Amino acid sequence: MDNIITGIGIDIVSIPRLKKIYETHKNKFLKKIFTEDEINEAKGRGHFILSIAGKFAAKEAFIKASINPPNFKKIEVLSDKNNKPYINLLNLNNKKTEKRLHKCYLSISHEQEIAIAIVILLN
Repeated sequence: MDNIITGIGIDIVSIPRLKKIYETHKNKFLKKIFTEDEINEAKGRGHFILSIAGKFAAKEAFIKASINPPNFKKIEVLSDKNNKPYINLLNLNNKKTEKRLHKCYLSISHEQEIAIAIVILLN
C-alpha cells in the first residue's frame, strides 16, 4: 500500500525573540524544552541560538502534524552525519525509541532573524 500523508506541520520562530528568552532564563529554558543530546549538538555547531531556534520550530511543527502529540521534552531533534535533521520520540522514562521515526520527514531552515521547520508524517 502506498504511503499516505497523515499530518503536515510548519512553524516559524523569531531568532531574536528566542535569544531573549534564552538570555533571560538560560538553563531553565533549555532543560524544560530540550534533551541533553539536543543541547550538546547545538553547542557543538558554533551557532547555538540558530540551532536551538531550528530545533524549537521542528518540535512545534511535529506537534502540529501529530494527531496525539507528545510534550516538547519527548520530541528530540538531532542531525545525522550528513547534517540531515531527524526526530526521535522518547518514552516515559526519557529513553530513545529504538530507531528514529522513518515515516517522518523534517526540514529546517534559517534566514537572518527567522528559523522555520516543516514536518510531514506518513502512515
